[in-house]
Amino acid sequence: MHNMHVLSFSLCVCITISCIFIPDAFDTFDPNGNSTIKWDVISWTPDGYVAVVTINNFQKYRHIQPPGWSL
Repeated sequence: MHNMHVLSFSLCVCITISCIFIPDAFDTFDPNGNSTIKWDVISWTPDGYVAVVTINNFQKYRHIQPPGWSL
């Protein structure tokens, strides 16, 4: 019974550590690159607002898909 507790605790620790240190968006070829998204609210409407969205891509090796739906 003691071995099961040690095994389950070790498994929980390994899963927690692996989830914390996952570098999903890190790019080793361009470590200082970033993308900036800016909202400029132009006017307010009864159901929300009208805004201009500006996306700047300062990454060398990744592209940003154009707006719209993709499947």
